[in-house]
Amino acid sequence: MKNIPDSCKKCGGPIKWVKSSEYIDCQYCGKRTYLDTEDLAKLKNQIYNTKVLLTSLYLKAKGSSSRFIKSTKFKRNKKLLFITPIASISILSIFFTYKLNNIDLISKKERIINKNEETLFIGAIPDQNPEQLNRLYKVLASELNEQLNVMVKYKPVINYPAAVTAFKTGNLDIVWFGGLTGVQARLQNNGGIVLAQRDIDAEFRSVFIANKKSSINKLNNINDLKSLKGKRFTFGSESSTSGRLMPQYFMNKAGLEITDFKGGTVGFSGSHDATLALVQSGSYDAGALNEQVWESNLKRGRINPSKVYVIWRTPTYYDYHWLAQPDLDKTFGEGFTKKLTTVFLKLNQSSTRQKQILKLFGASKFITSSHENYNEIERIARKIGKIK
Repeated sequence: MKNIPDSCKKCGGPIKWVKSSEYIDCQYCGKRTYLDTEDLAKLKNQIYNTKVLLTSLYLKAKGSSSRFIKSTKFKRNKKLLFITPIASISILSIFFTYKLNNIDLISKKERIINKNEETLFIGAIPDQNPEQLNRLYKVLASELNEQLNVMVKYKPVINYPAAVTAFKTGNLDIVWFGGLTGVQARLQNNGGIVLAQRDIDAEFRSVFIANKKSSINKLNNINDLKSLKGKRFTFGSESSTSGRLMPQYFMNKAGLEITDFKGGTVGFSGSHDATLALVQSGSYDAGALNEQVWESNLKRGRINPSKVYVIWRTPTYYDYHWLAQPDLDKTFGEGFTKKLTTVFLKLNQSSTRQKQILKLFGASKFITSSHENYNEIERIARKIGKIK
């Protein structure tokens, strides 16, 4: 294939080209550019040659017209004054019509390529820092691409509600949701399919953490949550299951309301990593986040035990899961959804890449799940007003 660019025209990043493929993908921003195949090249050459020919004819006509206007014959044929521009306009109209028709043919060619090369778009709620998420889903996309024999692309979203909206509108085919956002997406989509969850999601927990200077003691039971009254407290995202919904549920159960905190309100950091950073820095006295993110950061040495510590762990509940569009079989072929589910369930430690995927997900394996597992999440969400 000729004329393969060295870098992305959009961001300048490195490009990836599979031999014989009609397009290239930027490995940084994901922009797809279609290359000139033989037919497309011919069309563009025809447009160029026609443009050169018509330009030449126009210039000759213009020169002849100038000489003619200066001649004595012009005075006897003033009607030609109107014919010359009309003729020029007609020629230019033919040229632009031809050019637009050929451009349309190129667009049709690209649409045909897009149709034949269906892409599976995957997404996830941004519960951790973007660097971590990009690393995880880039590896997962490669694995799914190989296992399913389809193009797979990770599309990041800016916040939890954006993930729900992208699933609702069909811009994302499968999404890694938390318990609450999964319920919201399924209700709005009218038929999302729960594919699988991690082994840890069947008995998930949140942790309440506190800054050392806050002088908050470790809690012995749920009723001790009332000791947080008057403190500066932050949740994660407003739509987070483990960073807001379940912690608030347990606080309410203990008789602690949002208005009981300092200033009569709480903060919303946006993600579990942000909650940890804010409490560790002392910006807030205490906060709640998911246990898996806490443990992961602890192993990486990103937590200073002399500044922040766990004061209480919640009872278990169902949380994260993969949710798929109900019509994937129509797009990718009969049995695709089942095959996709099987890929997740068969991820194991024997493959280097699969081992890396499981490690980044903080799990030993994926297991089956169903929407019934999240009935309690839906009930609690309706109680506190997150689902109406």
